[in-house]
Amino acid sequence: MQTAAPDVIPTNSVATEQIEGKKTEFKIKSVEKYTPNGRREIILVHDQKYEYIGNAFRDSVENSQVSNADQYSMMRGYLLSKQPEVDKGFAYYAFKMENGNTLYYQTVKNEKIDKSFGAKYSVFWYKDYQKYASKCGKPFVVGSSITYVSYHYRFNCYRLSNGKVKYVSTLNSLDELLSQLKKNKTKIAEILLDWKIRHDELDDSFRFSHGTFNGSDLVMYVTKKKNHTKANLFFTYNGRNWLFVDSIVPLVDGKKYAPFHGEAYRDSNDMVWEVMTFPYNDRMSKLINEISTSKKAILRFHGSRGYEDFLVPEEQKEALLKAINLYTLLKAST
Repeated sequence: MQTAAPDVIPTNSVATEQIEGKKTEFKIKSVEKYTPNGRREIILVHDQKYEYIGNAFRDSVENSQVSNADQYSMMRGYLLSKQPEVDKGFAYYAFKMENGNTLYYQTVKNEKIDKSFGAKYSVFWYKDYQKYASKCGKPFVVGSSITYVSYHYRFNCYRLSNGKVKYVSTLNSLDELLSQLKKNKTKIAEILLDWKIRHDELDDSFRFSHGTFNGSDLVMYVTKKKNHTKANLFFTYNGRNWLFVDSIVPLVDGKKYAPFHGEAYRDSNDMVWEVMTFPYNDRMSKLINEISTSKKAILRFHGSRGYEDFLVPEEQKEALLKAINLYTLLKAST
């Protein structure tokens, strides 16, 4: 189990940190007593083999280097003053490190001090780091058998016991969603580990997608805003020649459906893309339910310059089934 860095590190000692299942030892030199006295602390988590903290830290405002930067890996420091030194458009915040040295953290003038904290410069507020590391060994949501296994500081993500790797930002969006649900929280959380989650904080809405596929595809997106859940179907034609698609004719297990008409969004690079979007209403839900459980489903993209047939593959049918399940659960849980 991964553990957080200790609250008090004695001098002349060897402390350990478990990252990605490996124990790392780091030595703290004998220095004067480290006394933050309530001041905000950081922890540098860089691995000097792969990262260089000199991009953000320096020994002094005048010096652009950090001497023996590897000695600061897994080391804490506290903010000496909330007011930085300013020089040539940059702000320099002084931190007293556990070995007694002072390092200066560089930001652009008037920029928030922690704007680039995290994976970019391998520096965290110490309280945030403790919070992340302390989750290891615990369920990723209440009631789940899936647990946090390890925290990867460099990419700010967790490895879970089911093998998935999820960014902290994604898990934070998931927590926000669960706080708005009345039931089925654990089940929905486990389902969404296979989904992409986009949280729009301005209007407090969520969009869930099971991912797109190479070439033409049929994808169902689920959205939730407050107590309202809805879904939309995206039918995508991808080819070398424009069809100027204006309708889609489905053939499911030999049963031909009436055409679905609409306007297509178009784009191109070395290939052309034409996308038609339809709401998951009564008529569309009947079609999608039948496609997702069919033996053979063909979509004919028909346009003013001809048509192309698309055989819906099994992986897309499975994704549709999962989308229908998620949509149904979310509607029943708000």
